[in-house]
Amino acid sequence: MRSLFIILSLFISTTMASAAPLSFTGAELTTLTGASFPTGGQTIIGDSLRFDPTILRPILYRLDLSDFNVDPSEIAISVQVTRLLSDGGALDNDFHIGIYDGQTYFHSIFLDIIPPNLARRHFASSLIDGGTSFESSMLPGQSAEIVAPAGEFAQYDVTIRATPTFTEILSDANQSGSFSNQTSTLLDNNAGLSLVFAGQNIAENYLVNSLTFTRGVSLPTAVPEPSALAGLGLGFLGFAGLMRRRRK
Repeated sequence: MRSLFIILSLFISTTMASAAPLSFTGAELTTLTGASFPTGGQTIIGDSLRFDPTILRPILYRLDLSDFNVDPSEIAISVQVTRLLSDGGALDNDFHIGIYDGQTYFHSIFLDIIPPNLARRHFASSLIDGGTSFESSMLPGQSAEIVAPAGEFAQYDVTIRATPTFTEILSDANQSGSFSNQTSTLLDNNAGLSLVFAGQNIAENYLVNSLTFTRGVSLPTAVPEPSALAGLGLGFLGFAGLMRRRRK
């Protein structure tokens, strides 16, 4: 019977998706089902994905999460970027990361102020004509810290938590400490959710090295084919019959 238990455990484990963090390189983001580039300007460089927008407030990248398992109660996103100089030579690549529910873009902006100082601000705003209206919907307060200089990596973490009474937005830059806000605007759990990267100005350049969903988003659980289940059932009956004959 122990052998049967081991066989059954292996079968179940091979048909279930792992709950481990789900990671993609920047280049792999272009290959995912549901990926789009609403305002263009993207280039693959090695394993990274570079954006050179040509409009203000560009929506750099959008990933429809319909093909993933999503737990909207807490979606945690970690993005590794390389800090780039703007076309004018300044360290200015204000980067937005968040979740869009079809009505509201819940996101954090990692905003360069006096380099290499960076501030984090949170927004619950609309997406309009491919751009964002984030200035009119900033939530109170901001963080401030020193992050990586130009040419070095930075890790930006954003968590969106949906509750029945409010939505919470948390962010962290290079693990310098979490900053959070709450908004009474509720994330629509019944809507189709999307991951969205956005920018701010035309001259700003962005280089995404990797994306990791650390919580809340996973690959769909594999459902065993009916023939596989039938085969398992027959195998179980045969094994049980064999054990019965041995006991006699």
